[in-house]
Amino acid sequence: MNRREFVAAAASVGVLGTGAAVATDRIDLREPSDTATVEPIEIETLDGPGSTAGSMAVLEHGRVTLVSVFATWCRICEDSMPALGQVYDGYGDDVRFLSVSNEAIGGTVTRDDIVDWWERHDGRWPVGVDTDLALTAEFDVGTVPTTLVLGADNEVAWRSTGEKTVEELQSGIDGALGNP
Repeated sequence: MNRREFVAAAASVGVLGTGAAVATDRIDLREPSDTATVEPIEIETLDGPGSTAGSMAVLEHGRVTLVSVFATWCRICEDSMPALGQVYDGYGDDVRFLSVSNEAIGGTVTRDDIVDWWERHDGRWPVGVDTDLALTAEFDVGTVPTTLVLGADNEVAWRSTGEKTVEELQSGIDGALGNP
């Protein structure tokens, strides 16, 4: 191997390693959001445990909202459900919860598939689909799971990707609620 090939190989390994770290949420290259107020986005909700068919505005002025974007094929999303459930149970009516799938409906996944997944993983708060990807675009969701905590002023107070512990989720919510 000559010097030029060695340098190219070493650079490739560095790029691949950084890519893997970003993909596994070890490094977050995104800039923090400007905390600009976002407009309400209507999400189609599905009929399942804790959820009724219809629609729901993601933002409700004056109330903290946790939004979890997931996909039924995502193993980390599945592994995240117990912590989300425990946090949901702990906050009661103080915080709105909404989980949203941004999968293409009608291709390989249907609304019934999402409801079945929701039931199997003990979902018990509203679940919906982002069929027009308005939420995905507004919050620049590039990976699942992505969890957002929106403050009472409709600003993104906390954002994270990957599997989160109960303590991490509580910290994001407590920051938005103004709890130490």
